[in-house]
Amino acid sequence: RLASMTAFLVAFKLHQPGKKSLSIDDLVLLSDGQFMKRDIEEMELIFLDTLFWRMNGPTPLCFMHSVVLHSPYNGQERDMMLQIAEYLIELSVLDIFFCDHRPSVIALASYQIATEGGASNVFHATNAEPNWSDVCTVKQRLIQTLEPLVGVEPGANAHSALMARLRG
Repeated sequence: RLASMTAFLVAFKLHQPGKKSLSIDDLVLLSDGQFMKRDIEEMELIFLDTLFWRMNGPTPLCFMHSVVLHSPYNGQERDMMLQIAEYLIELSVLDIFFCDHRPSVIALASYQIATEGGASNVFHATNAEPNWSDVCTVKQRLIQTLEPLVGVEPGANAHSALMARLRG
């Protein structure tokens, strides 16, 4: 029971950074006094030492879901935007070019493509300031990667044609 509770805590810390809704004290309460704070902390260290502290940080998809929480979109419009952005993020796995870019940059570039450019206000709301030059580079590469997959000819109107094809 201690191992499963601690695994849940580690996963929560890793995939919900900055959220304060789960703490070791909460797990102590959930254990009905069976485990003390020190027990959980020791088990957490055992987990991390066993994994040699090799933990996977937030992915572009994790960042995308955080961005969506601050976006002005809702309902069906948000679902469509999220579906397109998730597809673009999945495409980024196919090209080694994206390995040199931060997951947050890939997420923002995908969001900008999916929303046809409206992203800067969302990142100001999250107190994050991405490198906009990187975002533009990643955005262009995502569009170039996507064009042949959906049958859009490269060119000045490629972005509009691409969005029409994806939404249609």
